Amino acid sequence: MNSNNGCPRCGFSYGWDGSRCSHCHYEAAYSPSNVSAPAEEENPIAAMFNRACYGEIGPHLDACQQAQDPAHIQAMLEPHHYRRFAENALQSLAALTYDLMGYIYESSTQAGGRDHPEVQELQPHFSFLHEIRSRLGNCGGAFFQTLGHYEQLLMGFRYKQQQAGVRAENQGLGWSILGGIVGGLLLGPLGGIAAACGSAYFGGSLIDSELQRDTEQLNLAFSAMLGEYDNLMNELRGMCGQMLDAYQHTVTTTVQRVLQGAGSRKLPF
Repeated sequence: MNSNNGCPRCGFSYGWDGSRCSHCHYEAAYSPSNVSAPAEEENPIAAMFNRACYGEIGPHLDACQQAQDPAHIQAMLEPHHYRRFAENALQSLAALTYDLMGYIYESSTQAGGRDHPEVQELQPHFSFLHEIRSRLGNCGGAFFQTLGHYEQLLMGFRYKQQQAGVRAENQGLGWSILGGIVGGLLLGPLGGIAAACGSAYFGGSLIDSELQRDTEQLNLAFSAMLGEYDNLMNELRGMCGQMLDAYQHTVTTTVQRVLQGAGSRKLPF
């Protein structure tokens, strides 16, 4: 199995260490006779939920790993991207859950009962989607709090980065060199592509210890934010699963009760 590729199940390379994915929790199966054993087939429903959760943030982080231009890298680390990813994932999960309710309704009423008013009331409609969105929207407090902390650190880091850039220009070394170093440092949580601190190159004359500490704190904050994104997605998927289970139980039991009642009235005595 090629560890340079993303996860063979969800395709998300961030969090994939070559044998285990921290996002969809897939673990590669190795055997002595075949080290390239194919991945087990995934439940298509689970695959759809994974795409809803990571369909946007996954390619974004993958592109961030591949980026070379420091300005491009830092633009991709802007907090508003990750806020949008979370909000869009919530909407996608709500829409997916609503669609699956429609599938459950159609499959559960194939044998009959669809014309009964009590069953018809269970057919998904717009108010269902609104309720799903409302319930999912109550989650995410920890993620958005962590995202806010990362945003504050990033603002402070930018100011000090600019000051370091001025010192670099004054010493004739140019902002592009320093930007490349700091850009590399920002990649720490994105794939281990961490450049050496500026002090290692320039004897501490450009990037002081305070900026190095801020860089480490920013890396930790970014990593924590991604961790909370994972936690949020797991929570949202769990809520969607609970709603689907409850809906399926309600539709199934209602249809069974209606059909049994209809059948008993047809008996002659």
